[in-house]
Amino acid sequence: MTPGVDNDASIRVAAFQRVRELEARFGGAMPWGAIAAGFDFQGENILLANRARGIFRPRQMSRGVLSVKTTVPREGRERRYDDIASEDGFFEYRFMGDDPGHGDNRGLREAFEDQSPLIYFHGVAPSVYQAISPVFVADWDAKALSVKIIPGEVEGGIRAVWQSQGPISMSRISVKPCRSLTDGWVTSMLRRARRSAIHSSPAAITA
Repeated sequence: MTPGVDNDASIRVAAFQRVRELEARFGGAMPWGAIAAGFDFQGENILLANRARGIFRPRQMSRGVLSVKTTVPREGRERRYDDIASEDGFFEYRFMGDDPGHGDNRGLREAFEDQSPLIYFHGVAPSVYQAISPVFVADWDAKALSVKIIPGEVEGGIRAVWQSQGPISMSRISVKPCRSLTDGWVTSMLRRARRSAIHSSPAAITA
């Protein structure tokens, strides 16, 4: 497969579809193993995320990023980045390191410029994630070394990504980000995911 803008859009659609399948299987507590398996697309395996890096674009894509990830470290380990949900209605996500020109950070800049939808794998327990999708990069701040991540709009509401029985298409995903988390849906979703992760068996978490 030759990377290109057309492929990028198709890969995003397939990635959203795969995340929806994982959501249906695991609910709000996706084990890393299921995410790391990726998905098949045109005869190739496409990764959804990378264990070592929070900002991720698969090699088959040419621009932007496909996903960002925040982890919950295991007991005794320190969290490298303090990515938080703001009361003003967005997630503040830290750059990779302190160089705005780093390739990962340039990918975030491209996502901001293109307003391309992506996936946020938000850690709710060690090796367990809640997927928030689609999200958009609403700001790219070289001085603060961070971006703002905002959940996006989908035809029929953001819940339609998970509730629709039909295939997801890019035409249903608005490139205009939501400007508020005030309905509390994302916050309550993450809270439910954390409870689910706590009650999951170790085997389910590491699968």
